Parts: sequence; C-alpha cells; structure tokens
Amino acid sequence: MKPPSAKSHNSSVQERQESKAAAHLAKNQAASEVVAQNITGKAVKIETRFLEAKKKADNINVFLNIDSNVGIGEARRRIKQVLNRHPEYTGKIVVSLQGEKIYFWDTSSFR
Repeated sequence: MKPPSAKSHNSSVQERQESKAAAHLAKNQAASEVVAQNITGKAVKIETRFLEAKKKADNINVFLNIDSNVGIGEARRRIKQVLNRHPEYTGKIVVSLQGEKIYFWDTSSFR
C-alpha cells in the first residue's frame, strides 16, 4: 500500500498530464471539447470508456488515463475496434499509460 503522500503525488501527476494533453489538443484542433476518462481494471473497459466519451459528439477529443496493466498495443487494438464500428468518429486521442508516457493519436491513423 502506498503512503498517503504518494497518492496525492500520483493525483497531481495525473492532473499535470491531463492539462498537458488538453493544451496539446487545443493547439492542434481549435474549438473542440476534450473528454477525460480514467480506466482501471480490465482491458475491455478501454472500449467502454472510449465509446462513452465519443457518444457525446462525433468529433470530440478523448483523453484516456489507463491505470492498469494494459499495454499500448492492447489499448490501440481496443480503440481501433470502436473506431471500426463507428466510422463517423473523428478527433484526437490522447492515451496515458499509468502516468508514465503519453501517446497522441488522430482517428485517421487507425483507418
């Protein structure tokens, strides 16, 4: 179990990453909304959370903070499955794996 100070540190790291991702998305696509989703547990939640975020608007930008043992390949595969079922979805995708590395993608890179 992590000490309470480590928890608050992880929270502040996550907030900084969300802020950085939002700034990057805003710079690349003006006047778009960003939806942040936290994902813990099973890999199937990536599909569920991504789909929930994209239901708000087809061209919305999505930030996924994945706090589980899912690899980047599995995350891309799950996102691609949703995009294959919903070709109308556009926008930017930002994925953070366990607060360590941030990946920036465009939906066109999945098609």
